[in-house]
Amino acid sequence: MMVSAAKRIDLDSEVIQLSADNFHKTEEGFWLIKFYAPWCSHCKKMAPVYERLAAHYHRASNAGVSVGKVDGTEESALQTRFNVQGYPTIVLLHNGRKVADFSGKRTFDSIQAFVSKHTDSSAAKNSGSAATSAQPKVTSSSTSGSPPDAASASLSDAAERFMHRLVAFAEYDALTVGLMALGVGFSCSAFLMLSLCLVTAGNGRQEATR
Repeated sequence: MMVSAAKRIDLDSEVIQLSADNFHKTEEGFWLIKFYAPWCSHCKKMAPVYERLAAHYHRASNAGVSVGKVDGTEESALQTRFNVQGYPTIVLLHNGRKVADFSGKRTFDSIQAFVSKHTDSSAAKNSGSAATSAQPKVTSSSTSGSPPDAASASLSDAAERFMHRLVAFAEYDALTVGLMALGVGFSCSAFLMLSLCLVTAGNGRQEATR
């Protein structure tokens, strides 16, 4: 068994040989996977293109794509799982789940464009989600009355009016201020005396009617 397994692995290949034993690797990141059969002439024809793709992605530091292959004749469970109907079949996975099947021309440019299309759209979605989650949430105030901004503006206006009045009051001299205070006090006294007279008169009429 060890010798048979070693014969199926090309140590010079950039493509990662996958099986049921190591397929858990595909649960992280993007994986371009080719299902093939050793006797398939189309698989043999596209092998150099697939090797070039593997070298391109594996040697790029920021590609974020791994390239693997599965021998469908040896891994029937994986072949059934991804509904492989013929060879070669190329699928793109992301975190263990199939993103899309490749159905274009089996050329380097076509397959690379296929991978870029899906990896770029996934990156854009993640970026948009991150930006949305980073935005501060606006919470409504549970207290009734004016909104916080309106209340702050009202307080600011009231404080400004008070300062204007205080400055205007301070411009008078001490004598004028004293006379003004005296006048206010006299007015208050007169108002109190008038109120007292009215109350007394009202009590007198009530007693006269009894």
